[in-house]
Amino acid sequence: LAFGFRTSSILDKKISQILPDLIEGMKEAEVVEWHIKEGDVIQEFDPICDVMTDKSKAEITSQYSGKVTRVYFGDGEMVPVNSVIMDVDIDG
Repeated sequence: LAFGFRTSSILDKKISQILPDLIEGMKEAEVVEWHIKEGDVIQEFDPICDVMTDKSKAEITSQYSGKVTRVYFGDGEMVPVNSVIMDVDIDG
């Protein structure tokens, strides 16, 4: 599975990507491993992290190309659904 969603402002060049609801009723997921770090330049659809739900492991992909400016959670942390997981500067 590869999922990723984003939020943005028209005037803002920063895109915030959230943890999507991968499975109906899912409330949170554990970050198993990040494939990126702050400062990395990424492309749309690049794998950014693996998460584990109570049912399965899933790969989250980037929705934009740019420079990663912030990662909000570390490996092993539980992330609530719809929480921002990273910011990307699309001019990066």
